[in-house]
Amino acid sequence: MANLKDIRDRIKSVKSIEQVTNAMKMVAAAKMRRAQENMEKARPYSSRLAEMLESLIPEIDRSLMPELNVRPVERTMFMVITADRGMAGAFNHNVLREAHQGIDAVGKENADIYCIGKKACG
Repeated sequence: MANLKDIRDRIKSVKSIEQVTNAMKMVAAAKMRRAQENMEKARPYSSRLAEMLESLIPEIDRSLMPELNVRPVERTMFMVITADRGMAGAFNHNVLREAHQGIDAVGKENADIYCIGKKACG
C-alpha cells in the first residue's frame, strides 16, 4: 500500500495537471470565440457574394461554359481531414465514422478518397 508521502505527491501532481488543463481550456475557448467572431464578420461579405453570383448565373451562355450544365454524378470525392496530434477528443473517430457512412452510401467503387492527417491516412 502507498505511504502518506506517495499519496500527497500524487495529489500534488493531479492538482498541477488540473491547472494545466484549465489553462488549455481557457486558451481553446478564446481561440474558438475569436474564430466565431471572424466568421460573423465575414457573413455579410459571403452573403453579398452569393447574391451577386446568383444574379450572374442566368446571364451566362451555357454553351460557352459546359461546366455549368447539370450532369449525372458518376464519382464522389471524399476529403477526410483528421488531427495529427492528440487532445482532439472524439473528433477523429467522428470524422472517420462520417466518412465511412458517406463512402458506403455511394459505394466504394464510386468514391475517390483523399486523406489529410495521420489518423485518416494511417
